[in-house]
Amino acid sequence: LNNASLIITPNDYLRSILIKSGVKAKISVIENAVEKLQVEKRQLPIYTITMAGRLVAHKRFDKIIQIMPKLLQNINTEIIIIGDGPEMIRLKQIARSLNLENNIKFLGTLDYRSTMSYISSSDLFIMPSLYEGMSHLLLEAMLYKTPILASSIQGNLSILKDKENALLFNPENKEESI
Repeated sequence: LNNASLIITPNDYLRSILIKSGVKAKISVIENAVEKLQVEKRQLPIYTITMAGRLVAHKRFDKIIQIMPKLLQNINTEIIIIGDGPEMIRLKQIARSLNLENNIKFLGTLDYRSTMSYISSSDLFIMPSLYEGMSHLLLEAMLYKTPILASSIQGNLSILKDKENALLFNPENKEESI
C-alpha cells in the first residue's frame, strides 16, 4: 500500500485503520453513494425483518435467528435472509433446531433489484455485524426509508445516528445486544 500514489476509502474509520497500520501513502475519503431504483413494493403478509449480506460469522445473523422464538411470543413475524456464504448450512441448522423453518426464509443470492425490493418492502432491516467498513445496504435501507436496527460499530457510526435514522445497540453488551 505504501507504493500507491493514492488510496481511497469510503470513511474516516477505514482511513484511521490504514494510518494505524503504518500506511504512509496519501489517503482520501470519498463516501459511498447509492442510486434509488423504482422497485416493486412487495405485499408481505406479516411483519417482516430483512437481513442481507455475505453469510459469514462476523455478520452475526445467528444471533437474530436465536432470538426469533422470543420475538414470536410478541408478534407474528418472519425473517428474510438474502445472501450466501460459508455460514449458510449452520444458520439453517440453527433455524431447524428452533423449529423456525416457517418463520425464516433463506433466499440465497438475489439480483440487485430483487434485493432492493425486499429491503424497501420490509418492516425492519437489521445489521448486527461486529465489523463493517461502510455498508451500502444501510445506505440503501435509509434511501427506501426502511427502519434500521444495527450494531453501534465504527463503520455503521459513520452514517447512522441512534434514534435519528436507526436504533443502535452495542454488540459487546449482553444486556443491550441482540
